[in-house]
Amino acid sequence: IKPCPKCGESFCPNYNYIKEELCCNESYLMLDPACTRIYGISNAFGSDEILNYFDLITKKLVKTSLAVPLYCKLVQLQNRIFVTGGNIINTVSEYIEATKTLKTKAPMKYARYQHAIVLIAKTSFCVIGGFGGGHRKECEEYDITTNTWKSFPSLTESKYYCLLYTSPSPRDATL
Repeated sequence: IKPCPKCGESFCPNYNYIKEELCCNESYLMLDPACTRIYGISNAFGSDEILNYFDLITKKLVKTSLAVPLYCKLVQLQNRIFVTGGNIINTVSEYIEATKTLKTKAPMKYARYQHAIVLIAKTSFCVIGGFGGGHRKECEEYDITTNTWKSFPSLTESKYYCLLYTSPSPRDATL
């Protein structure tokens, strides 16, 4: 375990989601001027995962006790946090900071886990691939203003355990 040279926060080189050299790097942390936290999950090894966040003001990792489904994915859009899927489920929840609870949202059409998420508009994101009754190539778009899902063009082949990168222009997403 190595500490950050600036703030002293400890990081495990095998299981961290913010690399130690990026901990206090101001250019890395300036993802969104209104954003003060970067959310992530940690695994409790064999049980549900736990929602955590990195506070950009204090530069500290904050561990919550809120359980989220094993193998789910998180996405942050307009300072709202959405938890999608998990161990062969199609559930979607929004994390409510004020109450530190999850609010159920419209479910995805397909159950999935180990999928990818990409922001595709100011009010929507797309879930892509994953596992769930086999390898998935189906994609779905969620609109946070209407709490609705709609079909999105499927992949030509199934993808899972994948990551997506979105450039400043969401149309340039790369799988």
